[in-house]
Amino acid sequence: MTIYVFGRLNIDTVLMLESSLNLGEKNLVREVRREFGGSGGNAAVAIRRFLDDRRVVVRIVGCVGSDSEGLDYVEYLRMQGIDVSMVRIVEGASTGRAFVLIEPSGRSTIATFPGANNLCTDIPRIESAELCLVMNPPISVLEGVVKQCVEQRALIVVDLGSSWRAYGRYVTRMLRGYEKAILVPNEFELLSTWSGTLEHVLESLCSELGSGTIVVKRGPRGALVRRCSNGLQFVVDAPNLEEMGMKIVSTAGCGDVFTAVLATSILTGFDLREAVLYAVAAASLKATRMGVQNVPSKTEIEKFVERLRRGSSYAYEAPRIEKVLGTDDCSHAP
Repeated sequence: MTIYVFGRLNIDTVLMLESSLNLGEKNLVREVRREFGGSGGNAAVAIRRFLDDRRVVVRIVGCVGSDSEGLDYVEYLRMQGIDVSMVRIVEGASTGRAFVLIEPSGRSTIATFPGANNLCTDIPRIESAELCLVMNPPISVLEGVVKQCVEQRALIVVDLGSSWRAYGRYVTRMLRGYEKAILVPNEFELLSTWSGTLEHVLESLCSELGSGTIVVKRGPRGALVRRCSNGLQFVVDAPNLEEMGMKIVSTAGCGDVFTAVLATSILTGFDLREAVLYAVAAASLKATRMGVQNVPSKTEIEKFVERLRRGSSYAYEAPRIEKVLGTDDCSHAP
């Protein structure tokens, strides 16, 4: 089994603020951290932690600069058990950077310098793909990657992050009619790309997509799922971490963990509801930890899910159904 992850590789500088961020004013920083990050790297590490079976190849496709940080990142990924044979080192370029400002509440604000990520224009040759996790590669690569993954009948999970606004409609047209496509925007990205209420946007997006599944990340409100083929729609609520005696320390990287665990769960046979539950649980756990790649293992996620199912503060029997528009069949997703 081979899993391909397409996305950015960044060096993160994390600034822990003393108080809430005040735009246009001086803000006091209490701690500075340096970490490996970028949506592609974050997702690849999360998949490897969730699927610690070395017979499964997790191959990341991306670019770093020829600086020491880029070389260190490639070696780090290799040590994590990730195939880096398709990571290109761009001579003379700087590795991408992200500057992450984290408030005491855990809310994060991120500014990025793309660096070598934007020079990653070669279209790789994809072979024996069973899952293509497409985060936010350059648009010049996007079409070639999606075309090859469709030809190989791979599960395609797309989470473009802030690039939804630029390329969301384009990607939707590329995947029209492909039943093994899953789009994973967050609610803000979705409503910034398509105008209207969330219900109206989902109707329009399913009309454009024709098939496949949309999973909308909603942060502390969990996730909203719409299956386009039969109109099924449901919500999986996020747990109230404070009521469970847990503290949110950073939301940076939670969305990447959500998407990675969702995709891997579906690939390995989870039904759609269970996969979304595991993704919500993984993102919730990640929010209680510092470090964008300090992600939970599958065992930790399983224990947390069991706690959610039996805990008095967050009882879980099945996902709360917000509205059923079609047949209630969540098996064999997508």
